Amino acid sequence: MARAKSEDVEMAARSLQFADRARIHVFLASSDLHLEYKLKMTRARLSIRPPNRCVWRASLVDDVEFSPEDATRSDRDFLVEMVRVAVEAGAPPSTCPIRSAT
Repeated sequence: MARAKSEDVEMAARSLQFADRARIHVFLASSDLHLEYKLKMTRARLSIRPPNRCVWRASLVDDVEFSPEDATRSDRDFLVEMVRVAVEAGAPPSTCPIRSAT
């Protein structure tokens, strides 16, 4: 498990170098609340590139998963875009609750 920070993903990959089947689970804040108070940034500043870049770095292992952190409080369109980018980068989500549109 690694935060979507290049150095965290690289460390996780190094720690798994001798594993028979290496898997890294990358996670990134997706709600405005977590973006503002944990990462000190906005959706616009985050862009969608960091998850893509970190998933690429994790491609050095056999298997990569992605989870948006705090997904149930996330803007639905932003969440869908974040998951789409991760899937296109080769990291299907392992956990991604999507609330109904009510």
